[in-house]
Amino acid sequence: MALFHPTAFTALSLFSHQRKLNSPLAPKPSHAEPSTISKPIVLDKRLKRGLLLEPCAALVQEGVQEKEVLIPVEDEQDKNASEDYDWKEEWYPLYLTKEVPEDAPLGLTVFNKHVVLYRDGAGVLRCYEDRCPHRLAKLSEGQLVDGRLECLYHGWQFDGEGKCVKIPQLEEGATIP
Repeated sequence: MALFHPTAFTALSLFSHQRKLNSPLAPKPSHAEPSTISKPIVLDKRLKRGLLLEPCAALVQEGVQEKEVLIPVEDEQDKNASEDYDWKEEWYPLYLTKEVPEDAPLGLTVFNKHVVLYRDGAGVLRCYEDRCPHRLAKLSEGQLVDGRLECLYHGWQFDGEGKCVKIPQLEEGATIP
């Protein structure tokens, strides 16, 4: 029985039932030998449908019964393939750090989620959802004032921790709700 393993280091012929080395480095005989190559061994029924077998490493073993060769059940393959992968649970690069502007917020979209990327007063990169909690205006359309992100709509300002630190409509000394 011919068993295929992609990392096999022996160069045995997949297309021959012989047990001799078919190494490309072996010297070629000067006279022609009669051909002893039989029909190609097809490892998978799907390969009969027009795909050509490429020469590859294979190992011919005696005494191996077909029952001993473990082939995954198609139901298990289909089950693994049908599981939904949650792409939102992974980390993705947003922007090159050196290209993030020092003086303006940058609006980006990742998986239909709008985010704003900016540098706070200390130069630390910050990333928040691109909407003001007041009127849901895009914070990326605002500006940076003294290292704080200011909403374009009503001028609310947020520090690097995302906390609202200034509401221009409030009187001086009033607490921010």
